[in-house]
Amino acid sequence: LKPFWLCHGAVPSRVTSAARWAAESPNLATMPAEVASSSKQEKPVLSLANFDENNPRCVINSPRSLQACKMEGVLPQELVHKPIEAFQERALSPRLVKLRYDFFEAKRRDLLAASRRARDAI
Repeated sequence: LKPFWLCHGAVPSRVTSAARWAAESPNLATMPAEVASSSKQEKPVLSLANFDENNPRCVINSPRSLQACKMEGVLPQELVHKPIEAFQERALSPRLVKLRYDFFEAKRRDLLAASRRARDAI
């Protein structure tokens, strides 16, 4: 099924991508600056080998690492560090917040180690 706007020829202005512009006009001189710059700003490839495990903004995106995660049944989002503040709730005591954080962190580190072993085996 095609999206409604494709069927009726009404392309919203926010639906602009480098691929669409390249298909419509192979001359990059006619490509808007914002579209051209967005296609050049690719995220660096982060694998399980160079993954900063204490940075909550790091997301694994290398094909081999994603395959290793899939083999282990791990979602890449489960490997992302969460600060202790993410476990705070209104009615929880600080001791329980710390307990929840410690449990999550231990599980995350175990999943990370298993995923790294699977990646090394590939």
